[in-house]
Amino acid sequence: MSTPFAPPRSAPSLAARIVPELLAAILLTVASCAEYIGLGTQATSSLPGSQAVALGAMMGVLTAVVGLIGIALSGSIQPLISGPRVAATVLFSNLIATLAAQPRLAAHGLPALLGCAALAVAVAAVTQLLLAAFKAGTLARMVPAPVFSGLLFGAAALAIESQVQTITHCSLEWPPALVVIAAGLAAHFGWVYGVGLAARRGYSLPKGLSLFWTLLAASAAYYVVLNFSPPAADCRTLGISGFDPAALGAGVVERWTHTFSLLDGAILAQIAVYGALIGVLASLDTLIAISNIESATHARSQPNRDLLMHGALNLLCALAGLLPVVGSLTRSNMALAAGARTRWTAILHALLTLALILFGSRLLSYVPKLAAASVMIAMALDMLDDWSKLITRLTFSAMEPRQVVAAAMWLFVTVALVTIVTGEPGDGFAAGCALGLLPLLWPPRRLDVQLSAHASRIDVALRGALLGHAVDRKICEPLLAHVAAQPGCKGIEFDLRALQRIDLSACKALMQFEALSRARGVAVLYRLKPDSPVSAAFAAIRSGQAPPASFLGASVGSVDETNNVVQTS
Repeated sequence: MSTPFAPPRSAPSLAARIVPELLAAILLTVASCAEYIGLGTQATSSLPGSQAVALGAMMGVLTAVVGLIGIALSGSIQPLISGPRVAATVLFSNLIATLAAQPRLAAHGLPALLGCAALAVAVAAVTQLLLAAFKAGTLARMVPAPVFSGLLFGAAALAIESQVQTITHCSLEWPPALVVIAAGLAAHFGWVYGVGLAARRGYSLPKGLSLFWTLLAASAAYYVVLNFSPPAADCRTLGISGFDPAALGAGVVERWTHTFSLLDGAILAQIAVYGALIGVLASLDTLIAISNIESATHARSQPNRDLLMHGALNLLCALAGLLPVVGSLTRSNMALAAGARTRWTAILHALLTLALILFGSRLLSYVPKLAAASVMIAMALDMLDDWSKLITRLTFSAMEPRQVVAAAMWLFVTVALVTIVTGEPGDGFAAGCALGLLPLLWPPRRLDVQLSAHASRIDVALRGALLGHAVDRKICEPLLAHVAAQPGCKGIEFDLRALQRIDLSACKALMQFEALSRARGVAVLYRLKPDSPVSAAFAAIRSGQAPPASFLGASVGSVDETNNVVQTS
């Protein structure tokens, strides 16, 4: 296996490089434009009139264009697909709804409310710039994995709750409304099931088209039931009558000037709090996406640089009156699955999306609001990541160690419940971080690491407590630096027999480190103490987090019972 330090054997042709990126961009455009429209309509769902809904749809699409091109040209890892995202958009929408309930602002209509929202996006941008300055991107790798999963679960529940309110406020009779929503979700999960079935039979289908089929199926069902139960205005299509896309960012500075004259201390404080929460949540969402790309491509990012670039782009979005730009886990996964590996996928996706909005904006007039709600619900359900599913599966199985699994499950559930009950993802994250510190109260708390570098391998002896927050700082970064400095290194051997404690986040982090090492042609071995909690925790994670077969060679986790060695090839 060649290492990243060796020169490439031959340069691929231009067609071999561009064609996969173009196909991935086409797939992303077809699949994600429905998502951009749904997120945009979510952002302005509390504002009256079809123009507000159409404006929101346009804001969602143009935010994607800005995010895609900006991060493609400045991001440290590719393909990172950035644009509007569910959690940040829900907070953006909640802010507009809160401000719209205040007569002082509502009397001045749409410009005043959107001016306040743009100010909140500017606060979010400053928050991200500060997080980058204080190197919060690196600190995010120290947050326990169940906190991120619980946060995604809670944000998904909030998004579904928001759409349910939209559906219940719609005066279309319940049976037809449910038929439309059910048709969209059935198409989504039917496509996902079909992808899995085709894979088992040796065929390949693009999973990312599920949201596109959701939009089509829900729209078709809407027009069918339209003949039996004519809807009221609140349930009809998005509409673009009289809408001018060129006016989207026009007069934003004047809008802000007028808005400032309406603000008092209480409203400014509210905008600042929402903006800071949007900035923190957008940063977390982006860092999750970056971490996933690292794991899938075996590359290392510069997370603080990526936070800095997202902050700068969000300042631009605030000036243009757009939504927050956030790194997307689901869209980045879709790009990776479609074969994307470079920045060209994001650039081509942005150009195709822009062409669609410039030459096909009237297609919005055929999109029913209930179909957009179906897309949002399907997206929210897709936010339930594999890690949360693994924790849940281990909790209800007989697999040991019970205490380690239970600790991860309680943390996951607490973050999700606090997020859902308070309606604020920031509260859930704060609760998760606070609970994540509790394991440090019980000894042993210290992790001792001893590195011994040899000609062709590195021995790593660990003693004490191996918890997730210490893996990147004490293990991954030093070892990757050793590997870079010693191209002849062919193996890393971890001696875990002296460990007294471990958590599932640490196990997951080591699994990701294995993938990074294999990409560099370096084998990883573990010396484990038989029948210990550490061995049981590794077995639990390997049951659901085994790396892809294409990176493994012949064996997966072969065990030498004589020397108690677990080897990954």
